[in-house]
Amino acid sequence: MVEIVAEVSCSHLGKLEHALALMDHAKWAGADAVKFQLWMTPADLVGEGLERTPLKSGAWEGKTLAELYRAAQTPPEWFPTLFDYAKQINLPMFVSPFSLQAVEYLEARDCPRYKIASFELNWLELIVRVAETNKPVVLSTGTCTKDEVATALGCIPRRVPLTTLHCVSAYPTEIGQSNVNRMLRLPFPYGISDHSLGYIVPMTATALGAAMIEKHIMLPSREGLDSAHSLTPDEFRQMVNNVRGVEQALGTGDWENEGEDRTFKRKLVNGEWVRAA
Repeated sequence: MVEIVAEVSCSHLGKLEHALALMDHAKWAGADAVKFQLWMTPADLVGEGLERTPLKSGAWEGKTLAELYRAAQTPPEWFPTLFDYAKQINLPMFVSPFSLQAVEYLEARDCPRYKIASFELNWLELIVRVAETNKPVVLSTGTCTKDEVATALGCIPRRVPLTTLHCVSAYPTEIGQSNVNRMLRLPFPYGISDHSLGYIVPMTATALGAAMIEKHIMLPSREGLDSAHSLTPDEFRQMVNNVRGVEQALGTGDWENEGEDRTFKRKLVNGEWVRAA
């Protein structure tokens, strides 16, 4: 079965109770895992001299990078509670770290798996440090060239379980931009980190053999910086149902056990082909 991951990102709106509620929503919606992001301070994400640069387009137009990352942060002090709650409701949780310090912080709290976000894929030191934990790694490949992906993959030893995700870093992604077939050029197991609206891309990826689908989830109120490319709990549940339906439709590919009625199939009787009951 495809592993379906609910990405919380900044949809908690800066409130721990919302983060916990989103975990409940993800569990109810049928997600197999939930993911958060961790930067210790906005400086982990904002290059020197860029913190006051306003964004010129997209869902966050007009905001400076420092404002954006400050508003979107999941505070480090939440993570002990988040990990504990994930265990309590039996929903696996993992994290995208955005600094070496974040990795050390998460290691101290026994984070079971890590994701390298697309924009960090060139930071080989971060990839190497995550791989050194010997825990499963997920690599997202949005914005990256084929050579950049190959270099990043070369930093991960064969002993480390690895999943690679096709990703288009447009928020939201138009269906025509999705280019799901590019997923097939990644090492298997592969999947997709999807920022499109609706269910077409996850269903298509499933039909093409995806092992993982990551999709943003938000509160029913549709609030938040990521609302333009996130699903409400009801929508997320419908996506899960659609993906599971595709899996059922694909079947095993076996010739037998199709349950078809052979009553009226022609048969060879006394040298003649007849339709006999």
